[in-house]
Amino acid sequence: GSSPRTAPGLHYDSRGMIRRWWTDYTQASSYDRADCLLKQYGSIVDTPANMTPDEMNRLIKAVADNAALRIAFQALLASEEEKPMMSLPGLEKFSPEQLYFLSYASLLCTYERAEGNEETGVTSEPFLNRYRVNVPMMNMEEFSSTFQCPSGSRMRLEDGHRCALI
Repeated sequence: GSSPRTAPGLHYDSRGMIRRWWTDYTQASSYDRADCLLKQYGSIVDTPANMTPDEMNRLIKAVADNAALRIAFQALLASEEEKPMMSLPGLEKFSPEQLYFLSYASLLCTYERAEGNEETGVTSEPFLNRYRVNVPMMNMEEFSSTFQCPSGSRMRLEDGHRCALI
């Protein structure tokens, strides 16, 4: 099977040249964090279709989604310190943090038919989108505190069960 240790880009520098540019500590830490995500996504099975995405594609998207969601959220918080956010008409009941998570989810919003596509079978794209939204959010304490998800709820992973790359 695939492994985060063989991920493309790991052995290339910013100019695309093959070079070892990670320290041993950075490399080991990154492997552990990527392994956490790989195991987390690997445990997900879409019950109606009984399917999982290809392991490496799942990991690559998981790494990107988890890191991007967290980095962009940190940027939102930093920008709020400089200039408070204005509320949007009709959405005043949502905080800027809640709107951030809602807008991220809406980017990957798709319609899923329970019976799947009769010609090609159930496509993996809706499956990926659902988990590309939910898993990164479940991994962020900021999400569960922003929406006040109760302890033990599906969208609030407890400490020790979250995976974070940064």
